[in-house]
Amino acid sequence: MKKRGRRCLISLLLGLCLLMPSQMKVLAADAQEDSSSVQAVEEAMPDQENATTIDENQIDNTMQDDQDIAVLADNYPATGKITAKIYLRYSNAIPQDINQDFGMDEFGPSGNNTPYFTVTVDLDQLNKKPVKTYVKNYGQTWYIYYSIDSDESWNPGDKADANRVQNATNLWEQAILQAMSSTDQKKFENVFGSNMFVGYVLKRENDGWHIDGILKKDPPVYVVELYDQNDQALFAISSNEQKLPGVTYADFKTKVEEAFGGTNYQYLAEEKDRIVLNYDKDGRIWQVTITPKTDGADKDYAGIYHVDPTNNKFSYRTVSRNTYYLSRMKIKVEDVTPVNLTISKTVKGSAANPAEHFTFTLTASRLAGKTFDVIYTGTQDCSEAHASQIIFDQSGNASVVLKNGESATIQQITSGDVRIKEESGDYWASVTVNGADERYNQENGILLNIDNTNVTAAFTNQMEQQPVTGIAMMTFPYVLILCIAVLALGYVYARRKRNV
Repeated sequence: MKKRGRRCLISLLLGLCLLMPSQMKVLAADAQEDSSSVQAVEEAMPDQENATTIDENQIDNTMQDDQDIAVLADNYPATGKITAKIYLRYSNAIPQDINQDFGMDEFGPSGNNTPYFTVTVDLDQLNKKPVKTYVKNYGQTWYIYYSIDSDESWNPGDKADANRVQNATNLWEQAILQAMSSTDQKKFENVFGSNMFVGYVLKRENDGWHIDGILKKDPPVYVVELYDQNDQALFAISSNEQKLPGVTYADFKTKVEEAFGGTNYQYLAEEKDRIVLNYDKDGRIWQVTITPKTDGADKDYAGIYHVDPTNNKFSYRTVSRNTYYLSRMKIKVEDVTPVNLTISKTVKGSAANPAEHFTFTLTASRLAGKTFDVIYTGTQDCSEAHASQIIFDQSGNASVVLKNGESATIQQITSGDVRIKEESGDYWASVTVNGADERYNQENGILLNIDNTNVTAAFTNQMEQQPVTGIAMMTFPYVLILCIAVLALGYVYARRKRNV
């Protein structure tokens, strides 16, 4: 057995020796292949590094030459659709050097990076014109400029201001403006007037894309801007008329109606620094109050901006002497569409009196001195007289009287808050508004917000018959004492009986 075991061990060792050379060849081949791969990668890496270095050097070198920059930007243009903010330069002059960063205080509407509006520009369409760009490389951020200073093909002739304005107008009207939708093109007409705005540069800087422009009129230019309640510019209207001077109130009034749309304009007040008007739109009646803008960035100009309808003019602040004068107005808009307010009365409970009348007091200071028609229902057999009108006194109070099953509908009441308080006596009052349960304060009533829909306030008064419990409560202590005494006597008697 020992000999047989030795033979097996010797045979196994011989086999391993025979396999070793072939395995070494495989390992050597694999090692050679890996070495070749590493060498190939290492040989490729210098090329990539060189390529990166070449690109960076190319950019650095071309940044020193404006024409080369334009060529570089044409090779690597910004693409796709972008959103651009619209600004107006107060000096109303195209800069001698367009392709640079300017302070926001040089531009309207507000000098705080809030644009008149935004538009979408298709850069792919713009690049095909073609329009070359000027690029400033700030590492991770590239400033990009589309302007006549970026592409000499759009800036032929001499460098006089008049020629630059004409060339900038051509670039604007034939290229930049054409890369927008017709809807966005219409925005310029709505805000600045027909064919008035010239965007002399489309650029991307730290705060994104925007278009800076001027007005075509020669200085001095008088501009009136109108803002909404959120400080968003609605429009600007300009004039270079020096006799008045500036924008007429009549032109401003026309522009207001164009901007708001709608019909049936009624001017309730046209006095100095206060214009109030109503108009119809989308089935609603809107009330607009226009006053000089004295908040935000314009708080320092309170008492400078004025609108004077009687003399057909505005008062302006000087932005750039002999060049640009500005007046700003602001609006407040309210929905004053009249709606109906219905108050109904229900009385229930075992102790309720269905014939009892209840007085409802309505309070709204804005309605002081106003009269409204009232339509009653369920009053056919009522002994009380019900007036066909409700009159709010000088304190803004009015009242209606109702009993169970009756309702009063106040016709065409204007929007706003109305407080309703019922004299409910010993009843417990509750209310639903347009079918929804609302919390009713027994002392102060309920405050309703009348907005743009009819409102129904359904009041319910409840009183239940209370059970007669006075005698039982008075005798209960004596009955309790008697029961305790009986139980005590019973206990004593039972104990004595056990002891006998």
